Amino acid sequence: MRITVFFLLLMVFSNATYAQQRKVKKEIEKKGIIYNKEMTFGARLASNGWSLYMNHGKILNIRKTRLWMIEIADIKHPKEKKQAADFNLAISGFDSPRDFFYGKQNEFFTIRAAFGYKKNLAEKAKKNGVNVALTYMGGISLGFLKPYYLDLAYISQLNDSTFIVEAKSERYDDNPESGNAQKFLNWYEIIGASRYSKGFSEIRPVPGAFVKLGLNFEWGSRDAFITALEAGVAADVYYRNIPIMIDQPQRPFFINAYISFELGKRW
Repeated sequence: MRITVFFLLLMVFSNATYAQQRKVKKEIEKKGIIYNKEMTFGARLASNGWSLYMNHGKILNIRKTRLWMIEIADIKHPKEKKQAADFNLAISGFDSPRDFFYGKQNEFFTIRAAFGYKKNLAEKAKKNGVNVALTYMGGISLGFLKPYYLDLAYISQLNDSTFIVEAKSERYDDNPESGNAQKFLNWYEIIGASRYSKGFSEIRPVPGAFVKLGLNFEWGSRDAFITALEAGVAADVYYRNIPIMIDQPQRPFFINAYISFELGKRW
């Protein structure tokens, strides 16, 4: 009789424990799906430039979020450095030259549209914790080559003591007969960079692909608001070489390390 009572009590206790475990599990799952979507805006600093981006996410469960991203990036060559003109401006009359990038042929921008996932690796504590997640994305990268223009000095002599200096805005042209390769690379004939809008009508699109892999660190005491840092690596690959600098090897791909900061919310 005592054995029967013992087994009955054991069964009741087991059922109660199982019911409590299921209740806790449901509460955890419920907590994970309180929010269905998220959106963040961020700025990214990369080893080859900078970008602004927006992420839109669909929260699938407490560990995984599906992401869509749109990003606008300015890609720099590691060898390009801004220089000040050495042209004799006091004689020429040009009193406000723009700093320029010596040896630069084109500016390069890209618009990226990517799809991927964010997978939680370590969930943050209720207060002041840090959530660690792995993000991986891939998609298309539509690049734009914009010719880089310089104001070059053309000197004409009127007489023995009078010279006229004329500034002409030109892009690099390596045609051996009609080009300006020698003048474009002559430091002492460069007045400065042309106005930024010069060359927009000559932009050429270059399609390609994009992938990235990063670790996302989110902190804060409120799940509805997102404050995060992300660090990782990314790559763009295009169908043709991208000429940015005149005297540097051209290549169709760019690999970079990055760190980004983003703000957003869940709902």
